[in-house]
Amino acid sequence: MIINDIFVTPTIESFILWYEEGYPDRPMLDIGGDGVYDWEAMIFLNESAVVATDDSQVGVIVKKAPTMIDAFNDYIPENGEGMLEIPIEIKAASSGRIRVLNIDVIYVM
Repeated sequence: MIINDIFVTPTIESFILWYEEGYPDRPMLDIGGDGVYDWEAMIFLNESAVVATDDSQVGVIVKKAPTMIDAFNDYIPENGEGMLEIPIEIKAASSGRIRVLNIDVIYVM
């Protein structure tokens, strides 16, 4: 995304991550690599695909309210200018394979 106004900061309004396969237990996502897990599943991935989003149901899919959108927005510089690589760290309680696909990020000004 490119913007010429240094006083306008883009923010993320929606983040959806689809992942599948491998069946690891209780996967977690850390957006920004700060050691804070922004999405913590409380399930064993025995489904063919699971969607990680801030709308994930607390107490059923995740342990606590997800904070992925806030984590992305905290990582974006004030003016949102230029290119930026944001690390997404993945951890699970057991071994397995997680395939990440279809990352969908929506920016608003």
